[in-house]
Amino acid sequence: MKFTLTFFSVYLIVIHTACQPTPEVISPPQYDLKKPTIFKMPQELDEISGITFPSDRNDIIYAIQDENGVLYKYDFENGISKSFKFAKRGDYEDVAVTDEYLIVLKSDGSLFTLILNDVVGDKEPKAQELKDILPKGEYEGMFADNAHRQLYVLCKHCSGDKEAKKTSGYILTIATNGEIHQSGQFSINVKDIETVAKVEKIHFQPSALAKNKATNEWYILSSANNALVVTDSAWAVKAAYPLPKTSFRQPEGMVFDNAGNLYISNERANGTSANILKFIFKKTN
Repeated sequence: MKFTLTFFSVYLIVIHTACQPTPEVISPPQYDLKKPTIFKMPQELDEISGITFPSDRNDIIYAIQDENGVLYKYDFENGISKSFKFAKRGDYEDVAVTDEYLIVLKSDGSLFTLILNDVVGDKEPKAQELKDILPKGEYEGMFADNAHRQLYVLCKHCSGDKEAKKTSGYILTIATNGEIHQSGQFSINVKDIETVAKVEKIHFQPSALAKNKATNEWYILSSANNALVVTDSAWAVKAAYPLPKTSFRQPEGMVFDNAGNLYISNERANGTSANILKFIFKKTN
């Protein structure tokens, strides 16, 4: 971006200077962003960029970091329990799991698929690289809809989006043999984000995408904008929440567990360790 303030910075400054000594942290109804459980990451995950849960587990995650092409299995009780290299050095941004495959998203839109049974077992997994499925652009967010064998991938920078005031996304279908093809598109109206955030101009740059199955809402994380945006199931913007830098140093990954709890991962920044923040799901009327 050509300016240094994020699109919520002005909002926070106004609140701060008006009457409060510190900015108020506003949270989605189901979560309290002021009260996370913090899991400090080991040095290997300083650049943690994507996290996901196996469909049947809430106690371990698979994580990647955005430089070395290594997949990590992380146990919340005991730390890293397994790691292996799936590709050469590159810019790897997100990871997702289906019943059959683990899929890694590279920033240029390339996908790496691994057979999940190989990842779980003792066999050394072999990754298959799939190119030219997505249009040319920069991508950081991905979500796997296991029930429908689909992937949702969200642009960070794609041609024409800035001018059209939108963020483009693509729906991919996963065949039983592991082949992936594009089967649909969607978009998020950036003007609607401006409206709910009460700001005039933003350049929205999503870094993670996840569906909250407990509320049937999409959560979109933007590290560059220090924001969490919530839409309905049809991508209509419902809310936008500023994320305070004190807790969200560099948020790059996001996932929900089977109980509806929210997890956001932060890369190492400003001398602090990388971490995963857990926010407990609370039912609302």
